[in-house]
Amino acid sequence: MDKISKFEQVMDHVYGKYSTSWRPKPFKKSQPRYLWTDAFGVCNYLTLFKETKNQNFLNQASILIDEVHNILGKSRDGSKRLNSSTDEHPLNGGLRIGKPENEGAGMSADGQYFHYLTKWMFALNRMALVSKEVKYNKWGIELVQAIHWKFCSSNKQRMFWKMSIDLSKPLVNSEGGLDTYDGLTMYLILQNTQKVFDNFEGMKEEEKKEWEEKV
Repeated sequence: MDKISKFEQVMDHVYGKYSTSWRPKPFKKSQPRYLWTDAFGVCNYLTLFKETKNQNFLNQASILIDEVHNILGKSRDGSKRLNSSTDEHPLNGGLRIGKPENEGAGMSADGQYFHYLTKWMFALNRMALVSKEVKYNKWGIELVQAIHWKFCSSNKQRMFWKMSIDLSKPLVNSEGGLDTYDGLTMYLILQNTQKVFDNFEGMKEEEKKEWEEKV
């Protein structure tokens, strides 16, 4: 079995084999989606699409993104979206990490993690570049705008690595070791990608083609 076939087999095992009615299978009943794993899942589907040109993989990346927004972008009981999020702007309230227990400081407890959210920003950015749909990068930027200052201390001199689901209070007193660098790097990636999309219509046809070939 070649490497791509093995890669696809692993993804089928984790998320289920593709069909016209495919939805990513839940990891477990108490934890249907998990933000960290699903961020890598999106990137894996995009890699498979780039390597094989099989449109199904791009479709799976898109469906997985929607599934995360419709589960982790809502309260634990699924009754409402987080904070000011809407169907059109699903990240205005951030995303839960998807841990099995109610929110708290423990490692098995739900909440919002900064370093999980930056991974999701990256997945959205890659989806925008591969699909050439700017909405994904804009969602990444909206996520930054929704969560950045919530993770900062009142004097804005430090960060907290875990916040409550509604982003109203920190659940820990400590700062993630690389969160500030991770955030800065991801914000610049999103910002620079948005500039390219904004300038795309003004490009010459040769420049558009060159850019599309690069991504």
